[in-house]
Amino acid sequence: MPHDRLAAIGADDYTIAVRFDEGVDGEELIKRFLDRSSYTVYAGVTDDSGQLQAMTYTSLGVTTIEGLSALAVPAIQAALIVVNTMMGSVYERFREIGVYS
Repeated sequence: MPHDRLAAIGADDYTIAVRFDEGVDGEELIKRFLDRSSYTVYAGVTDDSGQLQAMTYTSLGVTTIEGLSALAVPAIQAALIVVNTMMGSVYERFREIGVYS
């Protein structure tokens, strides 16, 4: 059903078909679109040999994990603080632990 007719009756679009011109890298355009959205895109893409392949693209496949290395040092520091607190608690109760043993 054409988009204009759907808009006239207040319905939502769920499927949109797009055909790229010759020489346009459709896969690159899809990836650039997914950088800005959180959709799942199903596309028929031709490979180098000219065969049409059904592909699924998600925004998870094109996102990168940035800043993970910046979290490593604080995570290690937090773990050492927890271990130090636990060791201090055991040291304070060392005599009581001996009595109960």
